[in-house]
Amino acid sequence: QARMLPEPTTALHAHSPVITLQAGRQAGPVLVCIPGAGDNVMSFMALTAAMPDDWQVLGLQPQGLLKGATPHSSVEAAAQYYLEALRAQSLNGPLHLLGHSFGGWGALELARRLEQDDTPVASLTGASADSRR
Repeated sequence: QARMLPEPTTALHAHSPVITLQAGRQAGPVLVCIPGAGDNVMSFMALTAAMPDDWQVLGLQPQGLLKGATPHSSVEAAAQYYLEALRAQSLNGPLHLLGHSFGGWGALELARRLEQDDTPVASLTGASADSRR
């Protein structure tokens, strides 16, 4: 009988992909940012600097950026990974999701899964590469 091995990206993770870009207020709005393929959450620092101080801004660091790490094999696998990481956070109220480029696909799938999980999504925004200039 063949044993099903878990996808490498769904095995136990040594760290969370959730990176706090701005602490904000505990009861303030929450913006979750997902970078595009090959990019990292630091690409949202200019946006974060322009956000009101009461907003909590979180980045979801894609898997596979470090040498030897395996990227997610699908948008669905990435969204599930992000969903589990967000569940471990103490987040209040509806979430605002922002995905840049390929991260927009992840944000869309994450929004679908959050709503299935009864977590309201206040907004969903996708940005292309040209819109960051």
